[in-house]
Amino acid sequence: MAALTKGKTRKYEVNPASFIQPFEVAASTEIFAGSLVCVNASGYLVNAIDTASFRFIGIANQDIDNSSGGNGDLSCDVRINTREWMTKTTPTVADLGKAVSIVDTDTVQVSLGTNVKALGIVVKYSTTEVLVQFDISIQEVLA
Repeated sequence: MAALTKGKTRKYEVNPASFIQPFEVAASTEIFAGSLVCVNASGYLVNAIDTASFRFIGIANQDIDNSSGGNGDLSCDVRINTREWMTKTTPTVADLGKAVSIVDTDTVQVSLGTNVKALGIVVKYSTTEVLVQFDISIQEVLA
């Protein structure tokens, strides 16, 4: 499993609680469609990694290249509280109902991260992926 290096179209299921919201992108940052994204301590959108002061927000809805720009020069639409299929090493029935955390911009795991605790809950699984009900409020519960 590896972080995305280009945009990825994700399979998803309709969730009436989901919505799209734009976020200003951090300086020197390139974000790919389908990537897990966080906001940093300053509130700018960054690629998701398990880092202190990062807060999970959702899934990037578009490719944005702000690699030569400053904080907030560009914005990226983010899908929030969605249900999307995510890459996971060896999904099984035992993953159902478990919280997932960040491995990289394309991959989740069913153990809590050190800093960014949880992204959502596994609601289905296949041989290579899990369907995650993303919920940005779960971080408050597990903080």
